[in-house]
Amino acid sequence: MRIIVFRVVALYVIVMGVATGIHVILTPALYADAMSAPLAWLIMNPMNCIAAVLMLAVTVLRKIAYDRARSEGEGSGSVIDHIDINVPVYVAAILSILYPVNTLHEIAAPGTSILAIWYYLDAGIAAMGITIGIRILRASGIRIIY
Repeated sequence: MRIIVFRVVALYVIVMGVATGIHVILTPALYADAMSAPLAWLIMNPMNCIAAVLMLAVTVLRKIAYDRARSEGEGSGSVIDHIDINVPVYVAAILSILYPVNTLHEIAAPGTSILAIWYYLDAGIAAMGITIGIRILRASGIRIIY
């Protein structure tokens, strides 16, 4: 049952990452008025908030397992492993804090949010969603890409 939950989370995060990445690329071509949020973003932003929180939860669980293995002397303790475990946790933490704040700000006062921050947040959701989703699927026994 736990593997099924992780696979569903992985698929959700990957779908949101791919959808956000594609929509970020197409937004300048699709919407001439950059000051108003299109309906697609109003739907995708809350869904991306959920994806960011799910990414944070999964990366924190992975970090806890890594730290537990290191304290028991089982982990390798290399710098690369340390970076590989910790960077996704902190990036997911930043996304799970900033994405909901900016989404709520956009809902409360449409068009007044700083447009530049959305490029970074959406790119972060796209990149982290795809990579974390693939990692979850690999951990659950499904091999993707290689």
